[in-house]
Amino acid sequence: MTAAVIREIMTGEQLKDQLEHQREVNSARIAEDYKGTKSRGGLMHLAEIPQREFFRLTQWLGDGWWNDRNTLRHLQKTHPHLFSHRA
Repeated sequence: MTAAVIREIMTGEQLKDQLEHQREVNSARIAEDYKGTKSRGGLMHLAEIPQREFFRLTQWLGDGWWNDRNTLRHLQKTHPHLFSHRA
């Protein structure tokens, strides 16, 4: 019984990791599509972040973290594939 529970936990973690990786790949693809585009009405696409990651960052850093230039620059250094323009 214990081996079955451990196997179930491990496969669940692997599935979670696969889904998270796929979300990040999709976000990087969207960010790549926005590279080279001009701003529209004063708004410019800067980055594409998976929804779960956005909520994790909001819970950790608080509301309005996306307006902090230093935070965006740090994210751009750590995850450059998710950014379509410089922060």
